[in-house]
Amino acid sequence: MNINYLCKSRQMIILVALLFFVYFQSYSQINLVPNPSFEIYDTCPYSSLGGQIYFAVPWTGPTDNSTDYYNSCNSTLLGIPGTINGGYQYAKTGNAYAAIRVAGSSDYKEYLQVKLTDSLIVGNCYFVSFFINLFNSSIYATNSIGAYLSNNSDSIFNHSIGQPTLLNYKPQILKVNNPVISDTLNWINISGIFTATGGEQFITIGCFELNSNMKINLINSSGNDGAYYYIDDVSVLEATPIYLQKELTLRDTFMNNGDTILIGNESISGIKYNWYKNNQWLDSIGQIKIHPSITTKYIRTITYCGNTIYDTIVIKVRPTGIPNSVAQNNISIYPNPANEIVYIEWNGYEQQTITIELLSIDGQLLGSMYTNTKTTAINILNLLNGIYILRLTNLKNNEKIYRKIIVQHEN
Repeated sequence: MNINYLCKSRQMIILVALLFFVYFQSYSQINLVPNPSFEIYDTCPYSSLGGQIYFAVPWTGPTDNSTDYYNSCNSTLLGIPGTINGGYQYAKTGNAYAAIRVAGSSDYKEYLQVKLTDSLIVGNCYFVSFFINLFNSSIYATNSIGAYLSNNSDSIFNHSIGQPTLLNYKPQILKVNNPVISDTLNWINISGIFTATGGEQFITIGCFELNSNMKINLINSSGNDGAYYYIDDVSVLEATPIYLQKELTLRDTFMNNGDTILIGNESISGIKYNWYKNNQWLDSIGQIKIHPSITTKYIRTITYCGNTIYDTIVIKVRPTGIPNSVAQNNISIYPNPANEIVYIEWNGYEQQTITIELLSIDGQLLGSMYTNTKTTAINILNLLNGIYILRLTNLKNNEKIYRKIIVQHEN
């Protein structure tokens, strides 16, 4: 065998392997958050008083370790989906999540903290994300829940009567427009992009404002806690253009003529958006509402940290076809059966506030949310296959409308 040929072949194999490694690394970002969905634990939570987040190693509650930990390994109060004091929620991922109290009659607040697997690099941009869900029996819903990246941990032990446990920092990550989050049914994403100053190695999640600087809405006067939120799926990843292109990519889709749909992704702090159609600028938000009558191509740009990513989406319009409409009450619920998302659309209620409640077939309340928009999307990925009831209540006249939905996940 020719030795030169053999050497060149080996060099080629090594080169291909290196190129594959670079390509793979570009697309497979490393989450710097250890145990991001709290699945790993050294002890199953057991105390009805909660406060055992440190069982989900290496997480901690930095102020007084009162942050709670739920895991399906516990079959009673601290289990999933049925949790303490009437809570009911499946994990966003796996079989566990954490929970913190962020507002109530006092300025007592709880936090969730962990050390990253590596320090952040000065000047690099990072994508930070986590999901929250409001406890069913919370008295209040609030805003200002965010994430703070820091060089040092916190070990404040200041839970004395009349003294707040506030960590007085400015979080780098908040939800765009900082809305009040009152959804007890869906997991709500809070995410953003920021540029590291260098050396950050801890992430802390919670509310970094006094109650007087927050929006706190009374939603359940007979509840048994303040504003109490579940937390799951925490991530800190380097925000490379290739990664964000993959995560936020637009996909062509179909729609019925006469319908209105949303395209794009929910706005993320730290990103600037621009939408175009036929070379005409449309809007500068993450998601836009469209109602084309013919097949149309839309262009979106996202700009962050000096990078600009271009993407296109083609909306193919069916000439005929009507959603699964319920003529009485002018309500449409579609698709039904559904696999991932159920849309509720009504005419005549645009200016009213509607309560949407999801019930099991035997009448157990699984979650609720408020809306005053014509079309509302409900994520049903965490529901088991079966029949459920939607109860829609018009808060102006207390009119209640019941509709069945069928959850049918693909195998």
